[in-house]
Amino acid sequence: MGKADSLESIINTALSKGIKPLVWGFSGDYFDSEKRKTRLKKFAKMGIKGVKIDFWCSDRQEVMNALQGVFEDAAKEHLLVNLHGVTVPRGWHRTWPNFLTAEAILGLESYFYEERYPDKAAEQNTVLPFTRNVAGPSDYTAVGLTMRKYPRLNTAVHELATPMIYTSGIIHFADSKEVFESLPTDVKTLLKDMPATWDKSEGIVCEPGEAIVLLRIKDSLSYIVGINGTHKQMPLKLNLKKYCGNFSDFKIITEGEDPLMEFATHTYPVDADWSYSMLPKGGFIIQFINKKEK
Repeated sequence: MGKADSLESIINTALSKGIKPLVWGFSGDYFDSEKRKTRLKKFAKMGIKGVKIDFWCSDRQEVMNALQGVFEDAAKEHLLVNLHGVTVPRGWHRTWPNFLTAEAILGLESYFYEERYPDKAAEQNTVLPFTRNVAGPSDYTAVGLTMRKYPRLNTAVHELATPMIYTSGIIHFADSKEVFESLPTDVKTLLKDMPATWDKSEGIVCEPGEAIVLLRIKDSLSYIVGINGTHKQMPLKLNLKKYCGNFSDFKIITEGEDPLMEFATHTYPVDADWSYSMLPKGGFIIQFINKKEK
């Protein structure tokens, strides 16, 4: 799409491809009640399915009132809501079923402006699931592999695992079309299949600041995903048969030859005495499969 394309033409193109679009908006356009209602009604009529509203940047009373107004007016139009540049959600997902997720988290854009971020990012990723994510869904803007102003130290698999560690009603994969098209087939398939919600989650290793390993299940998809938050290699031993259900094998995505940018995939039979060593700031993703699915 070029700059001259209207919002209507962009939305119509998305709808023609089976895409359910959300539109980005500036918070200043959503304080006035009547203007907000008119805008949201127009969006719904165009076929837009939700709004991502940014730059709230305050806990002032008028901001909190406007947020509740957004939830209510959007719900009347059957529109989903994603909030960025906003305070930590305070039970909003228990009140408004159309509330997808909120930022309120140090996500990958920190590589643009915070020189301390690369050193602390892996540790943070093992802490926030037990702190920020407890308060509500977290839009981490995950899987940004391109090196930015302050280069990433986490491995590529660590970054790939984060959207399966955090809980968010929608996952925003934060990199370019070219990067995602260059990924190995197994990684692209994982991204295409990756659920935003889960039927079952179980903590296997839960050590904030050090490591987190989770069992995640959605319908017929079953994963074990782990990340290392430390500067050291971390040995891990698991009885995979305890978690595999009726699956006979597992596919594991690990670091490739260049851990920062590359992936490797291997398939093995399920083992009751599986051992693995996570690289510093590394991770892994296991998907349970049957032999015929290889």
